[in-house]
Amino acid sequence: GELTSLKRFQIKYCKGIRSLPDSIRKLTNLEYLAIDGCSTLRKWCESQENKMKLAHIRWKVWACPTIYCIAFILAPTI
Repeated sequence: GELTSLKRFQIKYCKGIRSLPDSIRKLTNLEYLAIDGCSTLRKWCESQENKMKLAHIRWKVWACPTIYCIAFILAPTI
């Protein structure tokens, strides 16, 4: 089924996930995306091309426990 009403999505310690599907754009109600302990997926999200796919998400959190950093990014469309 479709998850169009999904508002929060969190992925933790899934090293096997390398990317998100293009259909992430269809999750128009998604307000919060958190990625923790998935370095390859985090890099995918940070690439210029893929930032456009995530532009509709208001809050994005990339956590990197190995260097103890958390970046909160507020999308420009408030």
